[in-house]
Amino acid sequence: MLEFNAASFYLAVSSIHYAQGRLAELKQDQSEQRFPMEAIMDGDALVGPLERMTDMDGALRTIGAKVTKIKADRIARVAREGTLTWGNLFEMMEELSTTLRDELTLHKIFVLEDHNLEYFEPSQPLFGSDVDTKFRTEAAFEIDEAAKCLALA
Repeated sequence: MLEFNAASFYLAVSSIHYAQGRLAELKQDQSEQRFPMEAIMDGDALVGPLERMTDMDGALRTIGAKVTKIKADRIARVAREGTLTWGNLFEMMEELSTTLRDELTLHKIFVLEDHNLEYFEPSQPLFGSDVDTKFRTEAAFEIDEAAKCLALA
């Protein structure tokens, strides 16, 4: 079972959308001939995209988005190589967004209500420490599994 971290998901998605919004502004400037999309990114221009890819790295790993992570790593690699143009970055970010959306269709996400979370991940043994200590092996495991069933029911 994949534990889906909502905060990591939010970070990944907001990073992609922020970058896409910023790039869309630049693309608009390019269409008005104020900004060349074929220009190679360098210096300070690379800092933002590299930071976004670094921020997303852990988030994508946490939510199990392996293919999207590969694409984010590719963006970072091309940026470090010094061959990334604004136009390339725009296309790669569009592809990153589409890949994440496609990859997430492979998963079903169930959200536990707050009152069921304690059954799924108890902070203390559900039947007290005496039962947990005396029945350390099979009973403790069975109690834990039964509690997960209650949490997911």
